[in-house]
Amino acid sequence: MSWGFGPMIILLLGMFFAPDGYLFGWVESIAHTFGGDGLSTEAVNVFSSRIVFFSLLIVAFIAWNLQRKLEESTEWKASQEVAKAKGEDTGLWHAFKVLFSNKTAIKTACFLAVIYLTWNLVASVLGFFQPHIYETAGGISNEQANWMNCIQWAIIVFVTFLLSKIIDRTSHKLIYILGLLFAISAWVIIVAVGVNGTAGLWLFTILWGIEGGMSVQIFYALWGSELFPAKFRAGAQGLMFFVVRGLSAVWGLVFAFIYGENGEGFTVAAYCMIGLLLISLIVGVIGCPNTRGKSLAHITKERYGEEY
Repeated sequence: MSWGFGPMIILLLGMFFAPDGYLFGWVESIAHTFGGDGLSTEAVNVFSSRIVFFSLLIVAFIAWNLQRKLEESTEWKASQEVAKAKGEDTGLWHAFKVLFSNKTAIKTACFLAVIYLTWNLVASVLGFFQPHIYETAGGISNEQANWMNCIQWAIIVFVTFLLSKIIDRTSHKLIYILGLLFAISAWVIIVAVGVNGTAGLWLFTILWGIEGGMSVQIFYALWGSELFPAKFRAGAQGLMFFVVRGLSAVWGLVFAFIYGENGEGFTVAAYCMIGLLLISLIVGVIGCPNTRGKSLAHITKERYGEEY
């Protein structure tokens, strides 16, 4: 839910601080305070973005400080103590060595990397370009695009809240399948109905918002914690996150090339998205673990035996 609130608030701030926004008078006052009365219109307008990014800097600093104060889990502390008692190395590189020497861990890392990467390649494109796509291919104004995006994040927060009430009593595989079916439907509909119409954009906005509340992100975060023993859990998570985010950044460049300057390649790009989501769906259904209702200790013993 926090993941959904963040972009929603930033989008709202961006719209309120924009040159035609409700709070632009406040932006002008700040701009002239720092830059004097002789600032050009362009120089004043850019302060809208500066204020938004400054708010992100404050949030990042607070989050970093809070994170520094978090205690390690008792499970991780216990594994470190056992390793030290045996005279084993407890460093990061040793964790990677242990990870890659265990077939179950390698299979698990590959499974999670595939489902998360194929979904994230689609999600990251929307994170980078959604308002731009709505404006260029969809033909709506920047303000309309931002409002649609903001409403989509509100739907994500709401669906996440509802899901949190039932996820421990419902099949994880079922929720996983439903989430990806909503995602695929969103892209199929936008191709069928057409991106250059309000109806198609609203259907996409709502369906992708519902998907976001039960997305692969949720299961990646859950299974990434459950399916690895504490001994090398952090190393596995860090490695997968590095690979997925790095490739998502590269894919952003590729997508921009496919999409074109004004959305002339949108249909081809949409079919690429559908293909990626289908891979995430198929691999997820085949490899979905049955961990609901089990403790971390039980899952670890079931998958890795007594050793970990």
